[in-house]
Amino acid sequence: MNKVRLVADVIPPRLIVARFFPEMQQAVDDAQAKAEELGREIEELIEEHGVECGLMAEAMTEAGKLTAASLKARQKSGEAEPEEVELLKHASKIMSAETAAKKATKEAEEALTEATLKKYPELTEDEIRTLVVDDKWLTDIAELIEAEIEARTEQLTARVRVLTERYGHTLPEISDRMAALEAKVSAHLAAMGISA
Repeated sequence: MNKVRLVADVIPPRLIVARFFPEMQQAVDDAQAKAEELGREIEELIEEHGVECGLMAEAMTEAGKLTAASLKARQKSGEAEPEEVELLKHASKIMSAETAAKKATKEAEEALTEATLKKYPELTEDEIRTLVVDDKWLTDIAELIEAEIEARTEQLTARVRVLTERYGHTLPEISDRMAALEAKVSAHLAAMGISA
């Protein structure tokens, strides 16, 4: 099946998915998370055992990659030690699971896209109003208001910091410091023989 990309300005597909198909979206997210987790496991195996003199170093391709073909080739070579064979089987099992998870993700995405496409013509006027006004416009307005409040708060905080630095010392503190410095200057002048 060719991949379909939905483009809709008034009612974006994400709004229909969020309102009508949250469990299908969750299935896509779960499948993606599983595929990513398995991908990380493979990367960890490669980092740990794919280095020079590592147990899987011989199973790596010349480009430094670990592929299903390179794993099978190394297993069939008969040159692998028993510990290496176990690790290769484990890596092969993880790679197969990752492939299955990626396939499940793709199938879940396709099912979600198909369900979303079928839902567009079935939308009632009330559903359209809810999607456009509540889910789209009001959400966008709330986000813009929140961003504006955050920006104004940051500006006020910065201004308060500037004022605190500028007026951080009270007049009596400044007067006391001036008197101390004045006494110090007078003492230096007197030491030099100059009277003030």
